[in-house]
Amino acid sequence: MGFAYIYIIFGICAIAVSIGKALAVNFGISKYLSKKPYEGDYNFKKVVLYTLGTNYILLSAIVLLVLGATVCSIFGYLNLGQLISAFIPGFAMALFGPKYDTIGDEYGMYNELVIPFFILVIISIPMLFFVNYKFVYKDFEVSKSKRIKLSFFTALANAPYEFLIPYGMIVDVIIDSMIF
Repeated sequence: MGFAYIYIIFGICAIAVSIGKALAVNFGISKYLSKKPYEGDYNFKKVVLYTLGTNYILLSAIVLLVLGATVCSIFGYLNLGQLISAFIPGFAMALFGPKYDTIGDEYGMYNELVIPFFILVIISIPMLFFVNYKFVYKDFEVSKSKRIKLSFFTALANAPYEFLIPYGMIVDVIIDSMIF
């Protein structure tokens, strides 16, 4: 139980990295746009909230999808009680990132523990593009093609690449080195 604190600290670090990256990227975009002759209000704090909301909602959806598939394979049907009770631990495990050491193991667990994170990053780019196009850059007085480019590059920069960092594996290495 003593090592649970390390997991909690790294869970908080995972969320902090996500928030810090979103703040830094969007602050940089706001500085870039302030030097251009665009008419419109780019409130980077609002964009950060949209970005983080979209990323964490997608992470929750991926966790529910993986847990739903697992629960269906165990029970033969979708057991809502099991799905709901497994969501919080599953979401906490998802914050610790993929388990890359499961790639190539005899159980083939990389399907459940690695691939969903890549799917999350791939799905988040079009979702963030849509959010940026419809809500962030809607008041900008630029051409449609320029608005599409701004939305796409903002979505590409805000994709949740930090969810690919294996925080759980880092904690395992720290714990293994502490035990001797």
